[in-house]
Amino acid sequence: MRSVQAGEPEVHRQRGKWVVRLSGYDPATGKRRVKQLGTFDTKRAAEAHVRALTDGRVGTAGETLAEFLEEVWLPAKEGRVEVATFDQYSWAVRRHIVPLLGPAIEPKSDHCGKAKRSANLARSRGDRP
Repeated sequence: MRSVQAGEPEVHRQRGKWVVRLSGYDPATGKRRVKQLGTFDTKRAAEAHVRALTDGRVGTAGETLAEFLEEVWLPAKEGRVEVATFDQYSWAVRRHIVPLLGPAIEPKSDHCGKAKRSANLARSRGDRP
């Protein structure tokens, strides 16, 4: 299900945190869809994220999954989960996920590319195709 953007990112307060959301709709059904783009402790941080989004510095095609995990996802989890859980998340991202991904992943939109990457991943692990 693909959502069509219908506006600019907005900052809202929710449960003591500040969230950045983007409103849109599903073109197939016409139903409203809201995509949450980030959760922040301060309104200032949320507004800075909105400025970065509108300037094209965040979530661009050049951003790798490794960068997203280390610079956006992990900091968003810190303070929201137990310390031991955060340590496990950090360890898993840095020890297993990022090294497995390699230096950069180029996004592929076709299903054949997905299948090819899965086969290459399985081969690199020693699995049989």
